[in-house]
Amino acid sequence: RDGHVRFDNRYYSLAEDYIGKSVVILGDQRQVSIYCEGKLLEVHERLVDPNRFKSTKPQHLKQWEQVMQDHSV
Repeated sequence: RDGHVRFDNRYYSLAEDYIGKSVVILGDQRQVSIYCEGKLLEVHERLVDPNRFKSTKPQHLKQWEQVMQDHSV
């Protein structure tokens, strides 16, 4: 519900439009691809670092999260 899908106990972001919809996730050693109804939605580099559990693309951040990343006040 937070705009991420789980694959191999790691989380990968996708657009808010797909929250609650069924997706298919295909992963190999290098990347994770997310599909909905046969359409490729996103491709993320696969997380392999044991200290990283979430991959969120900048365009998938909520507006207030984007502002915080810009270090705005």
